Formats: sequence, structure tokens, C-alpha cells
Amino acid sequence: MHRMPLSGLSDHVLFEARTRGMLPWFTRLMKESKAGIWLMVAATVAIAALDGLRKGLSSEVSLSLIIGVRYLAFIVLICFWRRSWRGLPVLRTRHPYLQAMRSVIMFVETVTFVVALTYATLADSNAVFALSPVIGVVFARLFLAERVEWMTWLAVGLSLVGVVLILRPSGESTVFGLVFALVSAVLYASYGTLTRRVSDTDTPQTSFAYMTLIGALLSGVLFVVQTPSMTDVAPGDGTMLVLAAVAAAAGQILLIQAYSRATAQSLQPYNYLLFVWSALISAFLFTAPPSLETLIGAALIIIPNILIMTRPKKLAHG
Repeated sequence: MHRMPLSGLSDHVLFEARTRGMLPWFTRLMKESKAGIWLMVAATVAIAALDGLRKGLSSEVSLSLIIGVRYLAFIVLICFWRRSWRGLPVLRTRHPYLQAMRSVIMFVETVTFVVALTYATLADSNAVFALSPVIGVVFARLFLAERVEWMTWLAVGLSLVGVVLILRPSGESTVFGLVFALVSAVLYASYGTLTRRVSDTDTPQTSFAYMTLIGALLSGVLFVVQTPSMTDVAPGDGTMLVLAAVAAAAGQILLIQAYSRATAQSLQPYNYLLFVWSALISAFLFTAPPSLETLIGAALIIIPNILIMTRPKKLAHG
């Protein structure tokens, strides 16, 4: 159910609520929805901070360390939550191969996006990555047989035009980096599609556990392959690695809390705040503000999709 302010409810619904003594319940829903939105906003800030830290580290610290601290933070979260998850039963799944596949895809997506940050600005990378929900719509139609309205396809077309505008090399971003950001968006959309596929039987805790454990295993393999020298890590870089781990953990906690207090439909548009925060961080901390082409392209990607997400659904008759 889409939670809305009381002012948006019909007189009939309010009358029924009053006669049944349910008005406090609606008030609580309104407060929970607002809390969920603020938690989502805070989550996008944490994720943008994580991306900013990874951008700062990408040219100084080995890839294995940057990826490793993310999964280390997730393992800490699992250890913290293990009592409420009742231990090993959380790993029971009816989709072991799909869980493994989505976990591997998430790991590769994380690596790909860090590579993108090495060769493109934070703002440009996240502008291209904003295409991920659009790709997810196409995948949902192709692989989940979900119905897609013509207005959604129009939004997809405008988003593709936006990506073409962004995928132009600038003084700070290379085509190589932007292509990696696009690949990252495709991988993340694939991850989301598989997550929706397994959610019919598996709990979010199960999906998170598999993503963390398999990702941590792959991080270990990458660590062995790269064998970074810890003595080469400067004290400032070490501090940034710790902050990146904290930001990764905070982002996940805030996301989980947000989705426990509001519907996914009501929170989805706020995901695009990630580009806003990333653009500000890129401009003020890395002196690389988004170009006019990036801003126009991001607008073509984000605005049509927000309009689609917030459009009232048609009620079924009969």
C-alpha cells in the first residue's frame, strides 16, 4: 500500500477511519513514511560519501583493499545481527544458484564501479549509473514478464538519449571510465532483477547473507591475486579506508531501516538524490563539477523516471 499524508486521503476513507477509531493508525503510518523518507535521504548521503571516499582512494590504494573494506563492514553487520537472524537457517534457500549468481554479479559490479571512478568523475559516473533503474525495467519485461506501459518505454527512450549526452569524454572523464560506469549500471540492474526473482521464497536476510559471504570470498581471492602491501598505505589513506567501511555499513543500515518504515514505491524516487550529493562532492572536494551535457543528460534520465514512479496507478475495475 502506498502511504500518503492524511490530506491526500478521500473523505470516505477518513470517515471510515474516524468511525472505527483508526485515525491514530493512519497518523502513525504518516509518521513512519516520513521517517522512512528521511532515512532514505540519509542513506543516499552515506552512499555518496562512500563513493567519494572510493574516488579519493582509487588512485592511491589497491582495488582489493577498497573492495575488501566494504565486505568487511557487511560481515560485521551479519555478526551484529546473527542473533535476530537465528544463525545458519538464514542460509536456507530454494534458489542456491540464483543466489550465487546475484552475489557474483554484485561483486563484479562493485569492482567495475570503482574502476569507473578511477577514470571518470564522481558526478559523471553516478549520472550514468542512474540509468540502472531504467535497465531494470527492460530486464523485468524480458525476464520477469512484467507489463510495461508505453509511458515507461518513453522514459526509457529519453534516458538513453541522456546517456548518449553523458558518454562524451571531458577533461576529467574518459570514455573508458564512463563505459565502465554503464557496465556497472547494467550489472546492478541484473542484480536487482535476480533479487526480485529470489524474493518469492527467500527473505531479505538470506539474500544479504549470500551477497556478503560470497562477496567476501571473492574479495579474498582478489586480495591474494593483488597482494597489496599494507606498508604502502599512507596514514591518511588508512583513515579513509576506515571511513569507507563505516559509510558502507551506515548506508546498509539506513536502507534497511528506511524500507522497514515505508514502501519501496514511495522511497524509489529518493534514490536519485545520490546523483545530487555526488555532484556536490565532485564539485567541492574534487573540483570537478558536472558539465552542462552531464546535467542535461542526468535530467533526461532522472526526471521522466521520477514522474513515472510517482504517477498514480490505475485501479482495476470489476
